[in-house]
Formats: sequence, C-alpha cells, structure tokens
Amino acid sequence: MRLIQAFLYLALLVAAPIFAAPAKGKPAVNTAPLTHNQTTVTCKPTKNLSTTKTFKVNIARAKEQMQKAGLNTGTSGDPHVYGNVDKLHWGVGACDKPSAHLLEYPIYWDGEKVEWKKNEYTLMQGKTPIRVVYANANGVPVYCGVMTHSKVTDEHKGEEFFVKCE
Repeated sequence: MRLIQAFLYLALLVAAPIFAAPAKGKPAVNTAPLTHNQTTVTCKPTKNLSTTKTFKVNIARAKEQMQKAGLNTGTSGDPHVYGNVDKLHWGVGACDKPSAHLLEYPIYWDGEKVEWKKNEYTLMQGKTPIRVVYANANGVPVYCGVMTHSKVTDEHKGEEFFVKCE
C-alpha cells in the first residue's frame, strides 16, 4: 500500500507542471492593456480653466501610487469605489468585467513634486483632477488606467464626469 501511495505522489509531482502549462496553440491570457511600451498618458479635460492645458502622467508613477494607496480607504477618503458611471473602457479584463470592484485614487501630473497622502485630510492637500483607477481582484490591485475630471478649475480642482487619459 505504501508503495502505491509513493508511486502516486511521484506521478503527481511529475505531471503537475504539465497540467499547469497552457494548452499547445493557446497563448496564456494577458489582462494588461496593449500600450506599445507606452510610458505616459496625456489627460485632456474637455473644459480646462487652469494654466496647465494638458496633463502628462507617468504610468510607472501611477502604478506606484496605486500600490501605496492599497485597497483600504484612509483619512482622506481615498481610495474609494469608482462605479464607472462614465462607462470608460480600460482594455484590461479585471477592469472591464461588469462585476469589477474598481477604486480611484488622486494622483498628480508630471512636474508636480507632491503626492496624495492617503491619511491626510483632503482640505489639507493640493488639488488634482487626475485619478489612477484600479481593480480589487481578490485582494490584489490591478492597474486599469488614468482618468481626469472633464472640467478643471483654475485651481486644478476637478469637476463633473471623467474622461480617460490616453
């Protein structure tokens, strides 16, 4: 009996990598958007009263801010749920499915030497119309993209709906 158990255990160890590999001819699923090695996105609000007419955001920095923000809301009220009433399409499986649990977190554009502080009151922080959007995929943050409010005041306060940064 012990010999049979040992044999079955050994067979499972040898076979496990075979079963874990993708089927021949079928590529593994990649949920990352096709960016063609894009390193920045440009945010163009439809109505912008600020002196900054377009906002460039470094994608690596946006992802870094997403990781720092995590999944739990801080004193600032961020990150918080984003219901995607704007119907933005992210091109990422975890972000585009109807049951996606999306979060948004304020970030600043390139050239600004500050970052949003999750555990500091909003009134104590500078204004920014830009948000990194990410999904909570079973406790793991998955980057969706960056968006901006469609209207930006002269003080960089975001208002109205959101538009995706490209």
